[in-house]
Amino acid sequence: VAFTYRADIQPPYELASQLLTSGTEVYSGGSREYQYQVINLAPLNDVIDVMVWNEHGWLPTDTIDHALGAGEDTIYTFDVQSPVGTPLGDTATMFFAVISWGDPTVADTQSVLLTAVLQRGDIDFSGAIDISDLVYFVDFAFAGGPAPIPVLDAGDFLCDGGIDISDLVALVDYMFIGGEPPPCNPY
Repeated sequence: VAFTYRADIQPPYELASQLLTSGTEVYSGGSREYQYQVINLAPLNDVIDVMVWNEHGWLPTDTIDHALGAGEDTIYTFDVQSPVGTPLGDTATMFFAVISWGDPTVADTQSVLLTAVLQRGDIDFSGAIDISDLVYFVDFAFAGGPAPIPVLDAGDFLCDGGIDISDLVALVDYMFIGGEPPPCNPY
């Protein structure tokens, strides 16, 4: 009597991941780096897919293939950017996932809900504090130009409840002498 045996051996693949960047705010029109750590907890080497996506386009959809040794970890940095003019308070969920090539049922996903917030000092609402903000501030303060946008508080660099020459001095100091950023900006 002949016997036939068959065995399907499933290697013990195991992955974990975590977001290393804390905070749930991104400046309207600005960018923020998010760090995503992937850990191969398995006793086997693996090739992994790291995927990122967002339904609003704040994070470009991307897939990265990477070989990861047994017990190794790696950190990926992704640039999250809300579009210029994103209304304050708008939200978007960022998704980060890792999937094993050795066993596609092994995966781990992280997500974070981000909110577009005001960046004090970004007086022209472009997403960055730069020379155009300085020109905008001077035009507003001394030539009757338009008020800071999207709200007056964008010009309150010192976060003291008003806009005056001390905000202009602090902005110049920050831009050209390495002064402190606005104290109430979240990052």
